[in-house]
Amino acid sequence: MILTVEDALARAREIFADHPELPSFIAEGCEKVGRKWENFGDELQEAINWAIENAEEYAAKEGIIFVRIADGDADGAESRGEE
Repeated sequence: MILTVEDALARAREIFADHPELPSFIAEGCEKVGRKWENFGDELQEAINWAIENAEEYAAKEGIIFVRIADGDADGAESRGEE
């Protein structure tokens, strides 16, 4: 099992509207997961999900909110505080 930034980013782009900072935060999330992950029969998808959750937390600390595609419009208006 290999967790890659590319796999996690591809999945994140199915969840969040496009944002220029998404790749860097996904890379950070993957780095943390890679340092802490132990494979006890868990699936790669779980590692990807964890990396995405980390990326979302890191971005929030920087004041960046990724808009979930199911939650809002795809152009990111909600992340800019627009309605």
